[in-house]
Amino acid sequence: MAIEVQITGDDVVIRIQNPEDARTGVLGPIDKLIRNGCHRRFILDIRDLLELDSDGLAEIVSAYVFVNRQRGSFVLINPTTRVKELLFITELSFLLQDAEGDEQAGVASRLRPRKPTGTMSASIPLSDEDAG
Repeated sequence: MAIEVQITGDDVVIRIQNPEDARTGVLGPIDKLIRNGCHRRFILDIRDLLELDSDGLAEIVSAYVFVNRQRGSFVLINPTTRVKELLFITELSFLLQDAEGDEQAGVASRLRPRKPTGTMSASIPLSDEDAG
């Protein structure tokens, strides 16, 4: 299993390195840490996850639901373009967070939620005649 767990203060950064671990290995470490009562903020670093199937997606959603029921927080950081597209298609993009700074994005205080994007319309004059 290629899962790294790094604890930094109140934050637990879990780094997944292959799709098999996404299918079976996310919930175990989270469950153990929550049951010990120590940690409630989980950051899932998926930079090395090049693909994600329905089982892996289900495991991530299960982890998110479990953490939220325990009054914790759960976010995904560093998704590949392909995984990010999947999260948008499945309407799970709310799990994504933007990290400011460098590779040391494991501190949740440096994370901020994505702002929802909407559509905006405006009339832009094409010539001086249209502007008048």
